[in-house]
Amino acid sequence: AHAGIEDEPITEVARAEVITVIEEDIQSTPPYQVVDVHILEGTFKDQTLRIDSREMGGEPRLIVEAGDHVVLQVTKNTSGDLLGFIVDADRRGSLYWMLGALIFGSLLVGGKRGLGWIAGLAFTIWILFGIILPNLTDEGALAGAIFGTLLIVIGSVFLSHGFNRTSQNASLAIIGGAAAVAILSQLFVSISKLTGIGSEESGF
Repeated sequence: AHAGIEDEPITEVARAEVITVIEEDIQSTPPYQVVDVHILEGTFKDQTLRIDSREMGGEPRLIVEAGDHVVLQVTKNTSGDLLGFIVDADRRGSLYWMLGALIFGSLLVGGKRGLGWIAGLAFTIWILFGIILPNLTDEGALAGAIFGTLLIVIGSVFLSHGFNRTSQNASLAIIGGAAAVAILSQLFVSISKLTGIGSEESGF
């Protein structure tokens, strides 16, 4: 960096573990906590940060205990100081348990068919986050959403019910319905001259 020019501040969201509750008064108005957290990921991984909820004003967003996993917003300011506050609880562990229970229940109840349900769910998540969401641009939002939805529904039908005539007929019906939606959507957008610019207040 050039002399006399300070570094730009860095802000990011990261997971962390609460190491120690240094001080707290849950009964005060507003309640507060001072805790030490160990950052688990990102630019500031393995650094320890002390967080005082009073510095943010108002009540803390979350009352924590030692061992809790949380999500932080961490900022390194132009002076090199590391600041942060707790945004929310880290619920990944709970979500993994729920996913495991869903998979186990599907296999227990559905057997081989349950395996198809699981494959369909995994395929749906992959299409949603790998194709639909990244391509929701101004120009290709509608086409991307319809194409991704077709992939999800048709893939799920075949994975869940197998490659048979019933699945083929269902897929053809889905394709026909999606094509009709696409054509009618483009027609109404063109007739109504919808641009996506402006807001509801512009009409008042």
